[in-house]
Amino acid sequence: ENFLAEQLAAVNRHDVRNAGMVVIENSSGAVRALASAASGEGQVECAFNAALVARHAGSTLKPFIYLMAIDSRKLTAASLLPDTQDAVACVFPGYEPDNYNRKFSGPVRMRVALGNSLNVPAVLALHKVGPRPAFETLTRWGLHTDKKLEELGAGFVLGNRKVRLLDLACAYAGLARSGLAVPPVFLERHAPAPQRVASAPAVEIITDILADDRARAASFGYNSALQINGHRSAVKTGTSSSHRDAWTVGFDRDHTVAVWVGNLNGQTMNGLYTIDCATPAWRRMMVHLVARHGSRPLQRSTKPRTTIDSLSGMLPVKQSQSLTRELFLPGTKPRESAGRFYGPEG
Repeated sequence: ENFLAEQLAAVNRHDVRNAGMVVIENSSGAVRALASAASGEGQVECAFNAALVARHAGSTLKPFIYLMAIDSRKLTAASLLPDTQDAVACVFPGYEPDNYNRKFSGPVRMRVALGNSLNVPAVLALHKVGPRPAFETLTRWGLHTDKKLEELGAGFVLGNRKVRLLDLACAYAGLARSGLAVPPVFLERHAPAPQRVASAPAVEIITDILADDRARAASFGYNSALQINGHRSAVKTGTSSSHRDAWTVGFDRDHTVAVWVGNLNGQTMNGLYTIDCATPAWRRMMVHLVARHGSRPLQRSTKPRTTIDSLSGMLPVKQSQSLTRELFLPGTKPRESAGRFYGPEG
């Protein structure tokens, strides 16, 4: 509560009045913190715990869609996806989402698309796995909604599906458990059996992306507030339309922390960025858990990585301008070289 109150005071804006935080112990699913704070006029809303109010999810659901695509072998972290203005209309007629900066990046690898939270590639990944299976899988992660798919459309992957901060924290804790979902546990004797929703190898790849500072550098820069030096953690931000909701949720080996900042009355925050309002409180709690509770960093994958052409995601050729190393599920490594991507040699 102190962290949240101090963060609201640090933002010091009349249009940002509410915040919530949830801390989950990954191994057990136990809820260790369920906090809410309000400032200024928001004090009248203290009767509502912000962690228990369903709000528009922003981009926080994207990792679960990409996870489905990897797990079903319909995409890899190296798959090239178009981030162009007309790409979505080809599969969802009449729907033309854009990015938060109103710009498009052209073809991008999935790792870069997720790291920078690009909208068009996420909708195309949804098309790959199917909107209804994706919608139902989010429910299996514990992300319930009272809306039907037909009401929300493909836009649910970009955040028009409302979620509770508590449920979002539990879903990300499921990623920290390598794909095992557990509902929030308040009493040890009521702890339910975990349910496997995704394979551990696929979750490992998504976690690696969410912990990759280079993958998100185009949007957040290097060594942003999302990067805790010396402590590897996986993290995702989200912002709803018109900047009404700001989310940051992430985990290390032992704990998952989720933070929401906004206004419970639905007022906009007038362009305030998530990295400036929700992320600092998330980072502060993560650092606190390390210092006071010995929370451990995520381990790096020991799986072998395959060298690929960083522009095309294909096997490198001598024309390749830059290379990178990527994780793949067995049988999904690229087989085609990047030769045709560059065209015939001059």
